[in-house]
Amino acid sequence: MEPHTAPVILAATDFSATAAAALDWAVELARQQGAGIELIHAVTIPPSIPGYIPSADTDFQEEVIRAAETRLAEAAVGLTGQGIAITTFLLPGTPSQVILERADAVSPLAIVLGTRGLTGLKHLLLGSTAQRVVHGARCPVLAVHPGDLGKHRTIRTILVPTDFSPAAVF
Repeated sequence: MEPHTAPVILAATDFSATAAAALDWAVELARQQGAGIELIHAVTIPPSIPGYIPSADTDFQEEVIRAAETRLAEAAVGLTGQGIAITTFLLPGTPSQVILERADAVSPLAIVLGTRGLTGLKHLLLGSTAQRVVHGARCPVLAVHPGDLGKHRTIRTILVPTDFSPAAVF
């Protein structure tokens, strides 16, 4: 896929309250940078759901994708009227992989996504999409906590931690 011709902020959503806080920040960042927003969602399709009986004329995966497309379109509509171009992108797959592959394809100014800040056993068992995106992204990543909703400020300083290893050199 071709990179966007206009600057874009890639805003990941899983439709959670945490993602809503991230989208709020993505809108503000897009305003500051004169960019559009590409709202991205990765559909994770479970192998099955106990008690679910698909209708005879459709399959489970199609239903999950259609439901996700509907929610993504609703999220995009919720962002209209802000003077920012909004596009959407949906693909089945592991969220961090879908986000990173899309970022490589469109070369965004930044990726904005929510982080729940899981620690301990939950973090070990569930992992962190935000952590994997931060580690793999070739562009700036803004990870937003749920408590950051509406607390916009101009981003003037960016922290770039390094251990001075060869992998840390750009």
